[in-house]
Formats: sequence, structure tokens, C-alpha cells
Amino acid sequence: MSFAELGPDSFTASVDWGDGSAPESLGSVSSPFSATPTYATAATYQATVTVTDDEGGTGSADASARVNYVVTVLRPLGDRAKDVFKSSSTIPVKSSIADCDG
Repeated sequence: MSFAELGPDSFTASVDWGDGSAPESLGSVSSPFSATPTYATAATYQATVTVTDDEGGTGSADASARVNYVVTVLRPLGDRAKDVFKSSSTIPVKSSIADCDG
């Protein structure tokens, strides 16, 4: 996130992540800055960033974030009748991970 203002002001920022939690104070910031949320459930969130200068002036901007989580149930490989796993046994697993960094 970035912002601009004339003059030698100092700035603080907060973010309302749009998930029902209290806004997060980011403390003192300079432009550009970044912040990263952790969302508990898949949904579309409307985040609002507010920057305040040392004279009390504020500016806000909104952004939407769509969060998707895909959960896959592990199923036995091959013949289901023969693929029974015992406690503490090694289980062959194929997995793929996509778009981990958003």
C-alpha cells in the first residue's frame, strides 16, 4: 500500500480486514508499507486501510480479497478392498499445492 502527502508528516495506519475482528493497528508506517491477514474461512472479504497523519488528517482505501481453501479427503490407492492401512503404518500419499502465496 502506498500514499503521498506534501510536508514532513509522520503517519500511522490501521486495517479492518473485513472478517468481523477488531481493526489491526499497524503503528507508524511510511509509504509503501504492507500487511498480511490470516483468514479462518473461505469467503470474499472487504478490507479497509486507514492512514492518519500527525495533524489528524485521514485517508482510507478499500480492497476485496477472495479466499479459497480446498480440502481433499485422502482416499485409498488402487483396489479399495485391499488398501486397508494399519495404525502406525506408512501410507503412500500424492499431493499438490497451488497458489500458496496468494
